[in-house]
Amino acid sequence: MNECVIGHIEDSTELNQIYYTKRLYHSDEFEMLLERSGADMTDIAELERILEFISIQCGDWFSRWVCSPADEPDDDAQGEFDNWELLWRALVQCQFTELPKWLETVTFKHIAQRDRRLLRHVNKLNKSKPLSRFLTKFCYWTSRYLSSVGLNRAANSIFSCSLYPKGSVGRG
Repeated sequence: MNECVIGHIEDSTELNQIYYTKRLYHSDEFEMLLERSGADMTDIAELERILEFISIQCGDWFSRWVCSPADEPDDDAQGEFDNWELLWRALVQCQFTELPKWLETVTFKHIAQRDRRLLRHVNKLNKSKPLSRFLTKFCYWTSRYLSSVGLNRAANSIFSCSLYPKGSVGRG
């Protein structure tokens, strides 16, 4: 479960340097970097890039938490997920409350990114199990379809059984 590398943001780190790294970062370090960087939050392109990075972090920390054993949950991952989620919400609420269409689009992208990161994480866990990998993808897309036609209870049941390992926080 701890194959992820947790990066640390140094004082000399630039915002652009961390966007494309494949590491987990602590939310408080990113918040400080964001303040130091003087990022222009009125520039929609810059804000979308920041939100995408935050969504990736949310997804990776979420995956780490929900795939951890239910009897020994990764509380650090849960805390980081919660903090990244709060940061995402704060930025979105500050910028997009007056633009409901943008808010809807950005929220959809955020949830989709979290789902993709979870699927990626589960595929890593199932790397040596081709049947499990196939069933995970099949059930994931089946649950998305069921949800789109209003069968949310069935979708959620299939989603949690297919993505979360047996005995994990996500299945519990």
